[in-house]
Amino acid sequence: MNAAVRVSARKHTVAVLRLTLGLSQKEFADLVKRSVATIQSIELGRLALSEELGEEIVRQTGISRAWLFGDEPNKPPVIFGQEPYTRKCFEEAQVNATKAVKPISRPNEYLRECVIFDLVHYANAITGALKSGEIARFRVKASTAMRALSGEFKGEDWAYDEAITPLSVKDLDGKTISRSEVDDSIKHLLNELLRRLTISQKPPSPASARSSKRPGA
Repeated sequence: MNAAVRVSARKHTVAVLRLTLGLSQKEFADLVKRSVATIQSIELGRLALSEELGEEIVRQTGISRAWLFGDEPNKPPVIFGQEPYTRKCFEEAQVNATKAVKPISRPNEYLRECVIFDLVHYANAITGALKSGEIARFRVKASTAMRALSGEFKGEDWAYDEAITPLSVKDLDGKTISRSEVDDSIKHLLNELLRRLTISQKPPSPASARSSKRPGA
């Protein structure tokens, strides 16, 4: 281990990760573009790890997001898929992090892949909340996060119309909503989302672009 490494109490997964990599607090702070004071406060439990910083740590180190936010520093660090975390994982993450960000050539296909990974995290969180008896807290945090994303990336309200409106109408009529109807709404919503992500986003052809111009434009 680097002699310059400052060994703080292993009160947080950030401290465990940093020490695993053999980095000083300054080196780790520089890596994730934060101050040494911020890293110290997080490691000692005086400051909560934010979502933004957590995502940057995951991007720069390749560590599992679930492990990082799991608040169980006694567990050995792992990567996605629960494989042991090694120095090689860090080096590979650094290669990916330093690559020039290229425009996504096939955004629909990229987002289709993102859907499954996001659903995995959501499903894990739901079952974890159910097991710990913290359904209410999970619901508040999930709803707050989703509303924030929906507000930031404004789009059409098609999802609400597809899944919620039919159930709301039945509820207002005083009718009982069965579990199968809720299940059907979930399936319908996912199928519609995948259908919309399948629609190609090809740029208009030169001929159609010319025909769409207004006379005299």
